Order: sequence, then structure tokens, then C-alpha cells
Amino acid sequence: MKNPTLWIIVIAVLIIGGSMWWKTNQTNTTTPEPIIPTGIVLYFGDTCPHCKVVAQFIEDNKIKEKVNFQEKEVYNNQANAKELSAVAKKCGLATDAIGVPFLWDGSKCLEGQDQAINFFKDKAGIK
Repeated sequence: MKNPTLWIIVIAVLIIGGSMWWKTNQTNTTTPEPIIPTGIVLYFGDTCPHCKVVAQFIEDNKIKEKVNFQEKEVYNNQANAKELSAVAKKCGLATDAIGVPFLWDGSKCLEGQDQAINFFKDKAGIK
């Protein structure tokens, strides 16, 4: 090794060049932000007791025949959970403490079984 400076420069160029090549050839591992739904969505968890109360209300009062809405399970479906977080964020809610049942009416957020049931009562014309 007659010229150690030359070797240091060569090694530095290889490291920097390799790093740049590796960075540009990485696939994008971030997932895009979920699209905020435009219609009514009821987010629920499959083992949530309050969600079961809402589900029973929906069944007993034939709400699905009277109100057009989607149901999305969030405990076992990561895409639905991310969508719920995005919706909550749009409403200005903290995304680290979102509970279910959670209802999105297309413009505002309603949390908890009472708000969800009251929303469906109103939409279905139930007194």
C-alpha cells in the first residue's frame, strides 16, 4: 500500500456509491394513506361488546333495509383499521385512542354505541 490516501478515497467512493444504489433500488415499503369513504361506515371489532349491542339493534330494527351503510371490522383487518385512523384524523380525533363502535356518516364522526344507535334511529325514522 504505497498510497493509503488513494485507498481511502476508493473505499469511500464505493461505500457512498453502494449506499446510493441501494437507496434508489429499495421498493417503497410505506403504504399509501387510505381513501376516506364518502358514505356511511360503521367500524366495529368482532369481540367488542358495545359493537354487539349496536349489531343487535341493527338486526332487531331491520336497519339494513332502511339505511345504506357499510360495516368494516377493524380488529383483524389492518386496512380497515388504517382507514378508521384516517377518518378519525379527519375529524381531529387522537388516533391512538379510537374506540369502536365508530360511525362515519360521510362528514362527521360518531363514537360509541349510543351515538351509533341514535344515528341509525334518526336515519331509519325510529322514535
